[in-house]
Formats: sequence, C-alpha cells, structure tokens
Amino acid sequence: MSGQMKINFRSWQVASGAFSDAATGASTTLSQVVSSTTNPAACGAAGGLATVDGAVSIMLSVFGEVMQNSVVTSLQTGLSGEAEALTSTGKALESMEDANTAEATTIEGAW
Repeated sequence: MSGQMKINFRSWQVASGAFSDAATGASTTLSQVVSSTTNPAACGAAGGLATVDGAVSIMLSVFGEVMQNSVVTSLQTGLSGEAEALTSTGKALESMEDANTAEATTIEGAW
C-alpha cells in the first residue's frame, strides 16, 4: 500500500442514481404485480357464485388495496430517501476530504 488513498466520490452518485431509478420503476412494477395477483377473476373467484369465491374476492381486494396504498408507496418513499441520503453523504465526505487535504497541505508546508 502506498500510504495514499483516493476515494472515488462518483460511486456515491452512481449508487444514488440506482436507488432513484429503483424508486421510480419499483412503484409501477410492483403495482402491476399486485394488481395481477390480487385480481379475483384471475384467481378463479370470478362471479362470487360460491361463499368461498365471495370470501376470496373480498380478501384479495382488501389485500390489493393495502399493498397499493401502504407497501408500494412506502417502498417508493424509502428508496427515494436512500437516494437522497447517498447523495448527501457523498457530498459531505467529499467536502471533508477536500478540507482534510487542504489542512494537510498547510501543515506539510509549515514543516
């Protein structure tokens, strides 16, 4: 090891971009999955002709609503928050590294 280490702060931006992209795409993709898997007709409970069909239809409808309104929205919010945190952390680390480099240069010049 050379004694000098260089941190690539671009990696924080790349990670932030990936989280941001996931937040954007996850909402649509997950909503489609929830819609297709909680559709009573797709699960063979169409028409509600039997008591079981009616119960399954109600259960799937409620589950789909909870997933869409709570899980999908929370997931998107969480991923977006992570993207913002990664960007902030990367900027803070880069600023700290710049300040440390400037300070080290000043100290080195004094010797």
